[in-house]
Amino acid sequence: MDHSLPNLIILILRSNKFGGNIPDHLCALSSLQILDLSNSHLFGCIPRCISNFAAMVRRNASRERSIIYNANIEDVYEYASVVMKGQFLEYGNTLNLVRLVDLSRNNLSGEIPQEVVNLQALQTLNLSQNHLTGKIPKLIGAMILIETLDLSQNQLTGSIPESISGMTFLSHLNFCPLTI
Repeated sequence: MDHSLPNLIILILRSNKFGGNIPDHLCALSSLQILDLSNSHLFGCIPRCISNFAAMVRRNASRERSIIYNANIEDVYEYASVVMKGQFLEYGNTLNLVRLVDLSRNNLSGEIPQEVVNLQALQTLNLSQNHLTGKIPKLIGAMILIETLDLSQNQLTGSIPESISGMTFLSHLNFCPLTI
């Protein structure tokens, strides 16, 4: 990962079969708003430094501004196709409003790091179809802007945390199977 990309906002590498661990220095990309590494043969643990994505932590970070490009071409169009709520959605003019982490369909293991609950501006978190174990973080309800939360097809145990009742924007939720 090139450390000269501190202002990178969108990183979509979906279905790139590069494999390996998620590098810790990815967390240096504090301006990141969209991270999609789904279906990429990743393994190992989710880095605890995930809460370094400042644009996903602060609720009002960069929502008022457009994504700015440094280019010498006349027509620069902001556009991305992301998976949210179980379907492909295309964003153009409102792309600066999207906050998403998709690490689904990999071979990630270990527990969901407690630090993930610091991503309070996140709208979509998809960690499905991995080998994650342990309990759902007790304070997951701190992610009050979350609309889509998919932790399905892992080996998670325990009960659904009470704090989830604070997720008033939640419209798509999948924990199956959750072993109690």
